[in-house]
Parts: sequence; structure tokens; C-alpha cells
Amino acid sequence: MSNENIWYLPGPFHMYQEDVKELAKKHGLRIVDANVTGSRADEAHDTPEVTTRQVAKAAVMQSVIDTDLHDELAAVNKLVDAYSSGEIERPEVGETAIKLYDLLVSIPTASNADNHIDQQANNSESDIQELKARLDAAGVAYRANASQDTLAKLVSELPAE
Repeated sequence: MSNENIWYLPGPFHMYQEDVKELAKKHGLRIVDANVTGSRADEAHDTPEVTTRQVAKAAVMQSVIDTDLHDELAAVNKLVDAYSSGEIERPEVGETAIKLYDLLVSIPTASNADNHIDQQANNSESDIQELKARLDAAGVAYRANASQDTLAKLVSELPAE
């Protein structure tokens, strides 16, 4: 064996896509686990290129993520453009785009619901004022920030007139 025939390669060797033992044999190299040796004095300079399985999987996953993200962003942009022109259609792809679509189509409903809530709040306020007036007339003390339920209970406990 020649003096510079050692291929220092981090193990475990099964993590590589290539058959590193076969590559070493083909190139006349002896593999030594680079994780367990400190000296690299006999290191071969012309060693084969290898790729780890994790790197290959990560590259595929990144490609899938990039494609999904690109499709999602395109669907959101299309939805925003359609909404501003008034011709909105439900997207076929993209979880975020579909959620945005659902939100955008519910906006008129939401504003109607807000108006209904405002009307309920106004009715509740007038009910509270009526309950407080009845308690004042009967001389019953109550907290200034008492809830409508508390005031209604106090009124229900008033002696019948």
C-alpha cells in the first residue's frame, strides 16, 4: 500500500447514498472513520465525492416546501387581486389562501353581526338603566358596576307592589 491511500470519511458508512466500500476498493483506498482518528498524515487527496442520505432527503424536502410555499403565495396573491377587483373565487390550493378566502367572503356577514352586537349592547344598557331605576325607587343599594344579572336578581327579590 502506498503512503497516501487513506480515505478519512466520517461514519457510519451506511449514511451515504453511494456504496463507499465499493468506491474505496475501486480507487485503491482504505477507509478510516474520521470521527475516531486525530491524525490525517496519510490522507489521500483524490477521493470520491459522496452524499449523505439525510442531505438528499433534506434537499427533496426543501424542494417540496419551496414548491408548496410558491403555490401558496401565488394563490394568496391571486385571491387578493381578485378581491380588489370584486370577482373573488375560492382557491383550489393553499390552506392559507382558502382560509383567507373564507375570511374575505365573511366580511359583510361579520359587519352585520357587529351591528347586531352593538344593538344588543344598547338594549342591555337600557335594561340596566331600568333595573337601576327600580332599585333606586325601592331604596335598595347596589354596586355601580353590577352586572345586569345581579341587578335583575335584586329586582326579583323586591317585595311585590
